[in-house]
Amino acid sequence: MNEELMTDLKQFIVATVTQATADLADRMDHLETNMSQRFEAVNRRFEAVDRRFDELHSEMSQRFDDLSLKVDAIADAHAETLDDHEHRLKRLEHRGAS
Repeated sequence: MNEELMTDLKQFIVATVTQATADLADRMDHLETNMSQRFEAVNRRFEAVDRRFDELHSEMSQRFDDLSLKVDAIADAHAETLDDHEHRLKRLEHRGAS
């Protein structure tokens, strides 16, 4: 009878450990799936932020280029105006000297 009891006890222990291991494996699978889904969600968010950053960078670069062109145009216009005034002053000085 002792041998039967030991065999039953061994079977009970094996069944209990097997069930606990299976439960643990199920929990680990669920945790892995959950973490994978969260990682994918975070990755999508980072990709969206990266895309938005690229869009903003492109937009700011375009605006900077546009402003640079406008500043150059204004500088050229002022240089032409200054040249015109210098020519007029020289003519007036020449007329006054005559």
